Amino acid sequence: MVGRDPRNSSRDPRDSLRAILDAAELKGSFLRTTRLTSLEEGRRALNSVFYTRKYSRSLTEDSLHQFRECLDRLRSSESLSEAAKASSCLSFSRKEDAVDFSREVLHFVAPQRFPLWTRWIWNPERGTGALTYVLRDGVKPGQDPAEVLGELRQVLDTFGLQTGDFVPTAVFTVYSYVRYLDYTTLLAIDKKVAGLLPTHLGTTAMVMGLKDFLRVRVSANP
Repeated sequence: MVGRDPRNSSRDPRDSLRAILDAAELKGSFLRTTRLTSLEEGRRALNSVFYTRKYSRSLTEDSLHQFRECLDRLRSSESLSEAAKASSCLSFSRKEDAVDFSREVLHFVAPQRFPLWTRWIWNPERGTGALTYVLRDGVKPGQDPAEVLGELRQVLDTFGLQTGDFVPTAVFTVYSYVRYLDYTTLLAIDKKVAGLLPTHLGTTAMVMGLKDFLRVRVSANP
């Protein structure tokens, strides 16, 4: 699937995929270890999740303390549902943004245990998301995310993306949805404009909050 995408990258798409996996590892390391001792770190944490980048601009020294305590609670959660409940400590204007932030943090903090489970993967309110186009039977109400994505993870392991965690599964599901949305967009807009759209893997990196960590990777490997 990656190899047939004519707009993946000017480079070998396998290199792009490797870069995304490396950036995901850097993001996980940051979210596991950061103490949010500065506004810069706090804003970096908020910018690392697609739906919460808009809140980084309003973070202040006063709100940083609350955010720091909240992040510690989220990182110590024992399940995605526990993290979602703990997200009430986040002072975001939209509850779903807080829930997505909490679940994404937990995924990157412990990717071997928790899959990525945000609205990009599955939106129960609208019945949309990547799983609509990846899984034949869809998602049943109340179904465990690890159970839903477990079979897909095994398939990806079989094809060589065996990293011991759910990160390749997250990349694949987001990438699949990005390609689907891009296809529907291309049907609706002028193809000359379509040439200006970012690559599919580039958009995948953006949705997964990896752009900043890709820059770090490039700086470390000029």
